Order: sequence, then structure tokens, then C-alpha cells
Amino acid sequence: MTWKYILVGLYVLTPFIVPYAYSWLRNSYHKRRRLRDRQHVIPDSYKPTIRKRLRFNWVDSRDTRLYKWSIPVQRRITLAVLLILGAVLFYVSLSNVVWAGNTALIILIVMIAALQVSPKKIIDRRDRDIETIFDLYQSKMRGKKDDVPEDVVRILKYDDDFVTPLKARISIPNLFEDVMRRPFMDAFNEKFGITRTWVPDVREGQGNGWDIENRILDIWATPPLPTIAKFHENYILGEGISPRFFPLALTNEGGVTYPDPFNEGEFVHLVGLDLGGDQAKYSEKAGLPPVSGFTSQPMTLIAGATGGGKALDVDTPIFRVTMPLTSEEVATYVG
Repeated sequence: MTWKYILVGLYVLTPFIVPYAYSWLRNSYHKRRRLRDRQHVIPDSYKPTIRKRLRFNWVDSRDTRLYKWSIPVQRRITLAVLLILGAVLFYVSLSNVVWAGNTALIILIVMIAALQVSPKKIIDRRDRDIETIFDLYQSKMRGKKDDVPEDVVRILKYDDDFVTPLKARISIPNLFEDVMRRPFMDAFNEKFGITRTWVPDVREGQGNGWDIENRILDIWATPPLPTIAKFHENYILGEGISPRFFPLALTNEGGVTYPDPFNEGEFVHLVGLDLGGDQAKYSEKAGLPPVSGFTSQPMTLIAGATGGGKALDVDTPIFRVTMPLTSEEVATYVG
């Protein structure tokens, strides 16, 4: 009976052993070929990639469906159930049950393929992103070329697709200077800030931003700004907005932090006029009292993507403003 348990244990370990055996055979073949060609350079081992894929399978919470109408089940649960089912069938096959042995063999082949092939695209994409960040580390932060990318860059959080990074920690090299902060962040957003803006993570309990003392940079991707925000309802008259503060726009950082009305637990940043603070004093000194004038005047918000021509539209005349006010009540300001 004991030998059956030993064989079942080997069956369970086979999906994990086979990739390493393949890696050893592959590297041995290349080593012999290169030695034959008098090249003593051995190719990089495939083992780190194998370990990444195996680890990923057990945190992969993506849903898998056998059919469109089937109940979605997490992939890691599916793999665990298949492994247990295969082990049970293999144990039964040891009593000369042919169909159980054939089924266990099929499950074993599926497991080997699933553990290595399924996460391949995701792991490859993650590695490419780390290499891209490492290139920015070298070019924008004066990082050393002989540093190891995995030691310099750590992706702390991914989006639901397991590919898009949302939070990262990057080592700060010794040759780094403060003037490099803005160029690095601009270059980083050019690569990864298509739908979200990356900023230093200074949220309480989340990160320390530019931690020069510990040579660490924590950055995160801010939530996308809403396309339709119902600005007046959600922000100007929103609960907790001070009467002295007049919000003008949403931004990814700075300004006043305000709970996001669309995403529970998230925050947005409002920029505007502080009608009771320094801005009010400057306005009154210039003869433009903000409370009596600014809040009662019609305004036009010019919005659009970067490069869309907002600066040109600033000089476009506004020929008509539809408001329940008479022409005498509407003042025109030319800036």
C-alpha cells in the first residue's frame, strides 16, 4: 500500500518537476553546443521564468468557463481540483483500471500545459514592463547598468487583468539628484500613463513618495478622472465642500482631497478658488471681489485631451450665454 502512495505523490509532483527537467535538458544541450563551438557562454537559465509561472498559477483568480453558460470558477481552484481528481484516478488505475489510468494521463498533460502555457503572456508582459521601468531607472535616474531589474523594480499591485501595474516601488540610485524627479515622472507617465496618471504615493499608510533617506520611491496610478462628473451636483454643492472654496476642476494630485462620489473608498483632487483665503485677498487688492463677482458670473469650462487645442479656444469669443438673467445683470469680462 505504501508504494501506491509514493507513486501518487510522484504523480502530483510531475507537473512541477517536468518544466525544470526540460530547463535542465535545454541548457545542457546549449552548453554542449557552445562548448563544441568554443563559446564558453552559457545561456540564461529558464528556471526563474518557470518559478514565476508556477507561483502565478496559485494567485490567478481569473474566471474560467467550460461553456458560455457555465458557472465561472477561479483558475487556481480549477487547477487544484484537476490535480486532486487526477491523483485519485491515478490511485484507482494502480488496481488495473485502464480507463482511470488513461484519464489520469490526460489530466496530467493538461496540468503541465496549463501551469506553463496559460500564464506565459501575462508573465512575459510583466517582465517587459519591469525592463521598461529599469530602462527609465538607468536613463532618468542615473542607475547602474549592472543592477538587476528585479532588485530595482517591484510591482506591488496589478489591475484586475493581472497585467496593468497600479503601484510600484523603485530603488533610488546613489547618483540621483532632485532635479531628476520631474523628468523621471514625465517619462514614466509617457510609458504607463495612458489611462491613469502616475504620481508619488504619499497616501497615509500606503507609501512615502520620494523617500531619499531610504533610497526608495513609491508611486501609484491615480484612478481615471470621470468623463461625466455632474460637477455642480457632486462637487460644488457636495457634502463637505466649504462655502469659501469654489471648485473649478478635477486633477490627479494636489488641490483639496475629496471623497470620490463614484468610487467608494477612493478620493479625487479638486482645484479652485479659496474665496476666504489668500486668493480672496489678492482679488480684492486688484479690485475684483471674488464672492460677489465670480460666483454670480456665467463661466465656460474648456476641457479636452492634451494637444486638443484648449489654449486656442481660450481666445474664441463667446457670442451667447443662455441664463435666466437679463443683459444688465450679466457682466462681461475680457481677460
